[in-house]
Amino acid sequence: MTGDLSELTSFALSGGYYGKKTTVKFNILSGYEKTYQAWEGVPGDSLATNRTYNPSGEYERNGQIAYYDNQTDNYQQTHYQLIFSREMNRNMNINVALHYTKGKGYYENYEPRQTLANYDLQDFILGGDTIRSTDMITQKWLDK
Repeated sequence: MTGDLSELTSFALSGGYYGKKTTVKFNILSGYEKTYQAWEGVPGDSLATNRTYNPSGEYERNGQIAYYDNQTDNYQQTHYQLIFSREMNRNMNINVALHYTKGKGYYENYEPRQTLANYDLQDFILGGDTIRSTDMITQKWLDK
C-alpha cells in the first residue's frame, strides 16, 4: 500500500432571514472522501498480533506481498436544507423544512482470479489455451 490513506474535505454554509415573526434559513453541508478500503476487516487470526492488517487489494508479485494502489472508495455527498418558521400567535408556530441530498461516487477493487463468466464474459483462447479466469479491476458507481 502506497500513498496517502485518506483525503477528506468538507464545508458548511448557512444563511438566513430573521424577521419579527418569520425566519427562513438555508443550509448547505458537503463532504468528499477518498479513502483506502478496509472493508474486509482484520482476520481473526491476526487480531492478537497485527490489529491493523488490511487484506484489501493484496496480491502476490514475484513471491512478495503487494497492494493494488487504487483500492479506493471515492464519494461526495451534499445536503441542502430550507427551513421556514412563522409565529402565528403566542401559542402556535408553523415550521416547514425541505431537504435534498445528492450523493455520487464509486469504489474500485482489485479482484484476483475471477471467473470470466461471473462478469458475463466468454472464455477465450490465447495461444491454444482456454482462458476462463483472470485478475480484474472493478469500479462500482453510486449516484443518488
